[in-house]
Amino acid sequence: MQDAPSTSQPTIVPVMLPRALNQPPVCEPSDEAIAAATGSSYCGQPAAFVRDELESSGPRSLQTLCSVVTQVDSAVLPKELAVVVNDLTATDYPTHMLAVYAPVPKKPENAPASWVPPRTDVKMYPVHSLFMAAHCAKLGAFPPSPIAAVESFSASDEPRTVTLPVRPLCLPSPSTFPSLLHYFYLRRPEVLFKAFFPCDFSTDFVENCMNEEEIMSLATHIGKTFNPNVILKHAKVIHGVWQNACALGAFDDGLWMAIDSAYEVIINALAIGTGNPRAVYVAKSPSPPTQA
Repeated sequence: MQDAPSTSQPTIVPVMLPRALNQPPVCEPSDEAIAAATGSSYCGQPAAFVRDELESSGPRSLQTLCSVVTQVDSAVLPKELAVVVNDLTATDYPTHMLAVYAPVPKKPENAPASWVPPRTDVKMYPVHSLFMAAHCAKLGAFPPSPIAAVESFSASDEPRTVTLPVRPLCLPSPSTFPSLLHYFYLRRPEVLFKAFFPCDFSTDFVENCMNEEEIMSLATHIGKTFNPNVILKHAKVIHGVWQNACALGAFDDGLWMAIDSAYEVIINALAIGTGNPRAVYVAKSPSPPTQA
């Protein structure tokens, strides 16, 4: 006797996405925060001016960040950390290490007395305090760094070890922070689009990312090429960057244009991929997170 074929159907879990990701009220970083990161060279320039000035040096500074190697041996977060800068041509060293982690989950109502919160995963990122201060209105001033007192390092014949202050930073979506950090340095939307989409995109889309025809062309390609689970994963990435941008108070116009256009592509791709126009049902948009 053979077993009867299974008639069970896979469980279908409905997923509700907001129709749009709201931008919180715009504010700019404080003079105190920028002054703390800039030092004596700050003369009250607006944050937007500082961001524009940093744009030319951003790629070079990011190259230096990517060369940094460090190791945390202690289970307790240190107040400062020795790092190795492997970029031998670097002249503008990072000033701080960010220790990025997620909020500790609240204890469930029905949790047993033995319940303990899960271990917090902390990732370390070297940064230049001025790049962070100029982009993040809700971050607050960075503590003093010995690196900030050095106007410029000379090129080195071998990797150089420096000690950087560590600043803890709680974010809603730690895993998507690197994409946002890279945008702060490069201010190029394609930096975000590479994380937001499961495929390549055209230069026409980059240059006209708010154009409806460009949005629908890319959405159609994604919807017909990838299954909904893949598309949903990228929706989660966009949502994570949005959460972090809100929590940090990042209001760069190019950043929000990239978030808005990419989200429009992804929700339309879901509608096309599932053959269900209701996949873009207009739901109440979430309130922007405020934690940083």
